[in-house]
Amino acid sequence: MASGTWRDLGLKVSVALAAIGDAPAPVVSLAVLNAVGTLVKEEFVQGALLAVSINSVTRVAAALVSSGRSLAWRFALALTVSVAAAWTTACSTVR
Repeated sequence: MASGTWRDLGLKVSVALAAIGDAPAPVVSLAVLNAVGTLVKEEFVQGALLAVSINSVTRVAAALVSSGRSLAWRFALALTVSVAAAWTTACSTVR
């Protein structure tokens, strides 16, 4: 039980850290792990959603620093809607 818990935590932390800079890289890594049978579909989807969510926060922060609140607000709104749609779709289809 403990090894599974640490594995899950390690996977999520690794994905979150990698997603700060780039969302596709951890998603591709998760897809490979899923393809070879190391991850089940639910773990893959959760990791992909985590990566996209973390990367969206990073993008909003970059917009805030580089262009100010006006652009960051627009980024935040657009990314929140798209990430919410991804989470909603995933939660309704992956079981």
